[in-house]
Amino acid sequence: AAAVSIGLSPAAHGMLPRGPIELVRHFSSACDAKLQAELVSKADEFESLEVKNRLVLAMQTRLRMLEPYVATWPQALALKAQPTNVSESLSDAHALASLLLDACGAGARAPIAPAAIDAHLKCASLAAVYGAAELYMLTDKSPGFSDTWLFVEREVGALHSLVSLNPAAAIGSVFQRRS
Repeated sequence: AAAVSIGLSPAAHGMLPRGPIELVRHFSSACDAKLQAELVSKADEFESLEVKNRLVLAMQTRLRMLEPYVATWPQALALKAQPTNVSESLSDAHALASLLLDACGAGARAPIAPAAIDAHLKCASLAAVYGAAELYMLTDKSPGFSDTWLFVEREVGALHSLVSLNPAAAIGSVFQRRS
């Protein structure tokens, strides 16, 4: 899918030394760049929104880029999850989460944890929500992925509520053991 989207033959993936993961990473990177450009172009619109609405809109914008490829995206995720690709995949997820955090604006910069882990905790939380939404989207059969958009709104709302109520409790709940 990625080869075709950039005007190459579907056989092009075989020309890459590391195989199809390079196409997946290229496609994801291009989507991230497109998201960043869109966020910059809509900066004035975003400024008037609450932090959680900025995040919902940014996540939905990024997820919409996968819509044409949702039938084959599980294969891309399988490639990302291979042991030889996990390190780069996590790095890519962190970069996307950082982009999503930037989309939230200055309101999301308030610390919720000690400075040494604050940004990492926020990025990990955003990456988890985005990753869950991506997986949810793969099984969503609702018209126009409406259930996915509701899922994103619900999960971002839950994350926002958790942090808004008590940042210290939010940190504790992340590390709390579940039985």
